[in-house]
Amino acid sequence: MFYQLQINACYTRSNKSEASEYTLNPIAIIQRGVIIYLLATRTDDPDATIRTFALHRFDRVEILESAAKTPDNFQLDTYLDEGSMGFSHPLFGELAERGKNTAVELKFTQKAGRSLTESKLSDDQIVTSNDDDTLTIKATVNLTSQLVWWLRGFGSGLLDAKPALLYQAVLDQPAMTNNE
Repeated sequence: MFYQLQINACYTRSNKSEASEYTLNPIAIIQRGVIIYLLATRTDDPDATIRTFALHRFDRVEILESAAKTPDNFQLDTYLDEGSMGFSHPLFGELAERGKNTAVELKFTQKAGRSLTESKLSDDQIVTSNDDDTLTIKATVNLTSQLVWWLRGFGSGLLDAKPALLYQAVLDQPAMTNNE
């Protein structure tokens, strides 16, 4: 990828037992959670669909001498902001910068929020212990599908989230319109 050359790869998809061989145009390397992915197009796809390939599923890779082709006008930030790879959430599309660098306020039960006192959401995180045995966490984060998924994991331990749109996403409620 760094040489902007195509690769010939032997790759086993998660739903297959045997590897397939592809010639790929590498575009980017992306880490999502603990898995690292190659973003690429296949040369046998006339539509040049951008695909993700988990690096641990490659059996063999050979660097070719042919120049890799990136789709016209492709911008990685735009690709991710539009929801690819789960880095964006449809409810946050109308927000300024699609929810990047958003101040959030999360209210947890003491038990549920305890882990956030040890591992911060952001450098500017502030934790307040409330009189009603709850914790309030204030931080600046990117609003993403990953954040929503992670907050859902707290179940009833997450008592509230601001902005309201974030809490709607966690509760899996559609956004309210002016007519409702």
